[in-house]
Formats: sequence, C-alpha cells, structure tokens
Amino acid sequence: MKNRCKSPETEGLRTLAGIIKKEDIHMDEIVQEKVKKIFKGELKYKSSNLAFNMLITKNQKKIASDPGCMGECLKEMEEFLTKYPIVAKVDLANIAML
Repeated sequence: MKNRCKSPETEGLRTLAGIIKKEDIHMDEIVQEKVKKIFKGELKYKSSNLAFNMLITKNQKKIASDPGCMGECLKEMEEFLTKYPIVAKVDLANIAML
C-alpha cells in the first residue's frame, strides 16, 4: 500500500489545468469590494455551486442584521475559498468580471 500523505511541497489540488495551490487563492482589493457589494445586496451574483450560494445568502442575512460584521464575513469567505480552490478559481474570476 502506498503512503498517500501529502508533503507541503505537493499539497494542492490536481486539475486538468495543473495544480492549484492554496496560496494561489486570494481575493484582491477589487474582488473584495465586489464581494462587499454582493453581501450588501448592491450586486447580484449566482454561482453554479450551491454551497457557495448558501454562504453568500448566509452572509447577506448576517450583514443585514449587523453591518459591522463585514470583516468576519469576508474572512469566512476567504476560508471557504481556500478550502475549495476549484470553486474559488471559477467564482473569483466571475466576480471580478461583474
């Protein structure tokens, strides 16, 4: 039986396009501003990923009740995108084009 442990050098997700590393996934300032607008309801965005849509809806409700928790919601979004890099790559590109 092969040892399937991942080393830090090889940690990443292999796709047809290559390997997506966790450090490659981040929201730049432009995308962050657009995500804030999505959370506030000023921009509409619908992902093809149900879990991502649920996270957006959850954060929209949270911000509607307490506008001061924007930083917390952005952090939660970053954590989700780091955990699911395939979703991140597609959705960050789509949000950037809004």
